[in-house]
Amino acid sequence: MAWAPKDKIHEAEVAIINRNLPAAEKVMDELFEIAKNSGYALAREESLFGAGKIAIALKKFDKAENAFLQLTEIGSIRASKLREKIDLAQKNGMVGDTRYGRRIPAASKKSVF
Repeated sequence: MAWAPKDKIHEAEVAIINRNLPAAEKVMDELFEIAKNSGYALAREESLFGAGKIAIALKKFDKAENAFLQLTEIGSIRASKLREKIDLAQKNGMVGDTRYGRRIPAASKKSVF
C-alpha cells in the first residue's frame, strides 16, 4: 500500500482513469488525513495539493476549496495554482492540467488531470 503523497496521487489518477471514482474519493480522504497528521511541511503541502486536484476531478469543489484554504494557511505557493484550477473547472468543467498536451474533461465527462 502506498503511503507517500506522490504515490497516493498516482493511485487516484489511475482510479479515475479506470472510472473507479469511489476508490479515488477514498484516496482523496487519505491524502487529507496525511496532511492533517504529517509533521513535515513538504508532505503536508504535497498532500493538500494532490487532494485538491483529485477533488476538482471528482467535482467536489467544497473539498477543493478546503484544500486551497489550508494551503493558504501554511503559506504555500501552490495555493494560487490550485485556485486557478478550481476557477477554471468551475467556469467550463475542465481541469486545467495539460499533462498530455491537451485539456482533459473532468471525471464526470471523461478523465482527469
